[in-house]
Amino acid sequence: MSLGSKFLLIVCSFGVFLDTVAAKSLPLPPFIKACSRNDPKLNECAVKHGREALPYVVQGNPQVKIPPLDPLFIPEVRVDQTGSGGGAVGAVLTSRDITVTGLKDTIFERANLDLKNRRVDSWYTIPRLEIISKYEIKGRILVLPIEGKGDANFTLVGNKLYHWFTYDLVQRDGETFTSLTGEDLTVNASRAYFHLTNLFNGDKLLGDNMNKFLNDNWNDVLQEIGPDIVVAVRKIMEVLVRGVMNAFSYDTIFPEKV
Repeated sequence: MSLGSKFLLIVCSFGVFLDTVAAKSLPLPPFIKACSRNDPKLNECAVKHGREALPYVVQGNPQVKIPPLDPLFIPEVRVDQTGSGGGAVGAVLTSRDITVTGLKDTIFERANLDLKNRRVDSWYTIPRLEIISKYEIKGRILVLPIEGKGDANFTLVGNKLYHWFTYDLVQRDGETFTSLTGEDLTVNASRAYFHLTNLFNGDKLLGDNMNKFLNDNWNDVLQEIGPDIVVAVRKIMEVLVRGVMNAFSYDTIFPEKV
């Protein structure tokens, strides 16, 4: 899924966390264990300790400026695709009071830490993501007109996530920290389910037919509306990465030896 030329606006509470940095490196909390940068099995160490830390990370951590992630609350996501150049979706979709559940079941599959080139790649599986919100939509989707305002449930199962980021080393108060320089995320779901209430001013026949159409054509629909989900998940990953980078020095995360 690529963002392409689509215009996406995300208004969420994450922004307040991204610019907060510690003057000095904090000690690692008990649930985060360091890996020696000289460990010949550094990737295996990162996955092992990452798996151990995930259940605590999703609970949130004020020390590392990470908000609770399951359930995750996002005030608003707005997608305006009316000017996207003739795609299958030409609609304005606004979702508010969004609740995302399922991140607590994330499985850290594997990682590749290239410290020489300052790049980290990681792969995850999320068995089920459920996104519940208030929605408002008007326009067309897969050539059919759509209009409605009500409750929405988007459920994605069998999600495969791939995330990479690059970093530089920077000095701060006599210590070496990492600083994010680039990142990206892809999400692929094996199935998606959609349910929108109160479509077409509550016309049950039209609404039922549209929900059936969306679910019968779930893959095509997901290719079009999926990028805003990717952006939301990427924001989560950015918060996690920046939280760790801002709180802990390079030597704290990757000491010479442990």
